[in-house]
Amino acid sequence: MRPEGETGAGAEGAPHVALFLPALEGGGAENVMVQLANAFHARGLRVEVLLARAFGPRLAELDPAVPVRELGGRGVLAALPALVAYLRRRRPAALLSTLDHANLVAAWSRALARAPTRLVVRQASDPDRAERPSLAGFAIRRLLGASYRRADHVVVMSEYVRGNMIARRRLAPERVSVVANPVPHARVARLAAEPLDDPWLAAGSGPLVVAAGRLHPVKDYPTLLRAVARAAERAPVRLAVLGDGPERAELEALATALGITERVLFAGFRPNPYPWLARADVVALSSRSEGMPNVLLEAMALGTPVVATDCPGSPRELLDHGRLGKLVPVGDDAAMAGAILAVLAGDRPPAADLEAALGRHEVDAVAQRYLGLLLAPAPAPESATPAAAAERH
Repeated sequence: MRPEGETGAGAEGAPHVALFLPALEGGGAENVMVQLANAFHARGLRVEVLLARAFGPRLAELDPAVPVRELGGRGVLAALPALVAYLRRRRPAALLSTLDHANLVAAWSRALARAPTRLVVRQASDPDRAERPSLAGFAIRRLLGASYRRADHVVVMSEYVRGNMIARRRLAPERVSVVANPVPHARVARLAAEPLDDPWLAAGSGPLVVAAGRLHPVKDYPTLLRAVARAAERAPVRLAVLGDGPERAELEALATALGITERVLFAGFRPNPYPWLARADVVALSSRSEGMPNVLLEAMALGTPVVATDCPGSPRELLDHGRLGKLVPVGDDAAMAGAILAVLAGDRPPAADLEAALGRHEVDAVAQRYLGLLLAPAPAPESATPAAAAERH
């Protein structure tokens, strides 16, 4: 367990900022929160990371001087009493949360604690395109809407999601901001240069497509596997999938059915995926929906061309409508296979265009955007607005 400082790491008298999320697993949201915590600490703020459960591979990426506080409980919702007590006792200047259940708990904890803490919630994806087509999922989405209105500000990853939050959730436009995900270019380049002795990266083994992310239905790996099977009819394409999840057995079975078992490596979660991204010929994203896919940003930072589905979320904005990478329709394995082959044939964006586009993802610039929202004066409660009153009725 990390140290639990009484006021968080940072200079005495500096603003106290807490970051709350379920755990520090290997996902993109966790990656962003670790980078922000480290950046806030480097700026001299008093920082604490609050976790429902203090575990996950990204714990090792957090600055050792940043305290981690485990709130306890079997799940995120069970952490609510501990977070209420924390806010009453510590009274941080600001609280930043991310991921649906954590955003729910953060909003209701701040309300119950009646603390002066400013609350900013980070909504990583479009909540109306949820991964849980169930009655429970519907209830969660309804509760999330109320939680957004209890927050002082909502951060989203794209103009697409911002528009949905304003139109469907009736949030005031000035309370919803698009903030890019950070990419620590120097760190990514350093880690990408680390040696990696794996036969899949051996020279002359054939073009390599790399995908990274949890093995979950929203990532739609079946489409990617079918695309690789199609592409393999014209080129000796191979696929390495970095990540784990509930669909692994089904995906391995599909690879066998497609006859591409020898061409596909399910590599599991890799703490350092960057040597793979740097050595790939193409990085592919086959998702049905996305927030801000870090894997595309990191591949672009390493100069690796990308192919992505034109799914709801941010890929279209991130890739500048296809100027910075290939966009294909969701679920279209033939189009994805064609895009992969086109990239392998040399169709890729100019390096100068990629460098210019990545400037807005510099860690310091992103951290400053968040601090501007976290430490800003709180506006009047949105519950007092006519739109919010109308929705309650």
